[in-house]
Amino acid sequence: MSKPFIEKTNTSISVFALIIAGLALYFSYYSYSKSKEERVSILVKQINDNYTTKVHSLDKFAVVPFFWEITISNNSDKTISIIDAGVKAKYYNNIISYSNMYNGVFTSFDKPVEMPINLISGESKKYFINIGILCDTVASSIIRNHFSSFDSDIDKQGKWIRINELKKLLSENGIDFYGNQASAQFDGEKILMYEVNPKQQQIFTLCFITSNKTEVKKDIKLYSQE
Repeated sequence: MSKPFIEKTNTSISVFALIIAGLALYFSYYSYSKSKEERVSILVKQINDNYTTKVHSLDKFAVVPFFWEITISNNSDKTISIIDAGVKAKYYNNIISYSNMYNGVFTSFDKPVEMPINLISGESKKYFINIGILCDTVASSIIRNHFSSFDSDIDKQGKWIRINELKKLLSENGIDFYGNQASAQFDGEKILMYEVNPKQQQIFTLCFITSNKTEVKKDIKLYSQE
């Protein structure tokens, strides 16, 4: 076997070895990066319970707080700590903010959660989030007139009412909270049928922030919620 051939073979083996070493280093770094990455998912579910909510007045509008059930899952390989949460609202493609929009994360309807929320790897926890939707002018007028008949000072302190009572009140006028066309059937406050043509509604973006400054976002809306 000639010397040049042997040298070429040795060179090829050396290059191949360097490639293998480089790939091993890359995959080792990739695996390390993945192990440090915070992967969190949020599942949102509409609540159909007839809970009590506190309606607020905002100028000529009514703000009606709703509850959603949220499930937070830690899909990463380490424990994560959620230290803060917030909500932004979009209406007609505009970002808006108003009083009593984001009212917090709760362990039950009347018990706010204490931050931080710690989740070990693979753990999921369920909570409730309370967000006040901004009713359209017609729905707001109906709600405000309803409360004025009870001589309630809604403008200063708000008014407690069952959520199904509000749905019934508005559906009797053929609309929902956003002024969409709505129809319903009730047995007292029990909903037998409730149909809405949701041409317009707000979209809320929930954002959780971890101790490592990772932002985890999820859109929430009143209709077509998973």
